[in-house]
Amino acid sequence: QQPEQKPAEKSSNNKLKNLAIRPNDFSGFQANTTKYNVSVPNDVTEVEVYAEAPEKATVSGTGKIKLEVGSNQAKVVCTAEDGTTKTYNVKIEKEITENIDPDYIKEESS
Repeated sequence: QQPEQKPAEKSSNNKLKNLAIRPNDFSGFQANTTKYNVSVPNDVTEVEVYAEAPEKATVSGTGKIKLEVGSNQAKVVCTAEDGTTKTYNVKIEKEITENIDPDYIKEESS
């Protein structure tokens, strides 16, 4: 009599290996931390969200995001092989003030 074959257990690993934005990346990524805040200069019009999934998992929510002045949200979802998910939120704060070109500043004559 043949021993019963058990189906291989599906991986429940839904923790990202890496999460980043380009340019103006943030530091301190940890697989268990799901909320990040980053500030970018006013002249950054878009960022690319990059994430690395563990083996047998998939990731969604990556790619380019156009930035509005103020608060922008990026949500990256990592789905394990068994279907369980973990959502990572990146709040991207685009600064309001623009860098003023020094050539436009005219000195007042006294």
